[in-house]
Amino acid sequence: MGAWKVGFYTSGQLAGLAFFIPALLWVTVTSGYWFSTHLVMFRHLDFMWAGIVASLPFVATFIDVLSGDFSSDYMLKRELSLLQAGRAVT
Repeated sequence: MGAWKVGFYTSGQLAGLAFFIPALLWVTVTSGYWFSTHLVMFRHLDFMWAGIVASLPFVATFIDVLSGDFSSDYMLKRELSLLQAGRAVT
């Protein structure tokens, strides 16, 4: 049986996404718990600072996503192709 396509994705890519997305969600949910607990119990930070430090990766991701969006929009306004703008951002 050959590979099949759904939209832009082949069967192998869909199988990878089916594994990757739940794994990413599991890491995101559990890292928010153990990292803040680690900071409080072993690094002796109070709860407020542990929460601030544990949220820094999420804040950095938020800023990264927004800067990528704005920079790709800027490139599209300069009449680059959608493919070129997407490759420049990633």
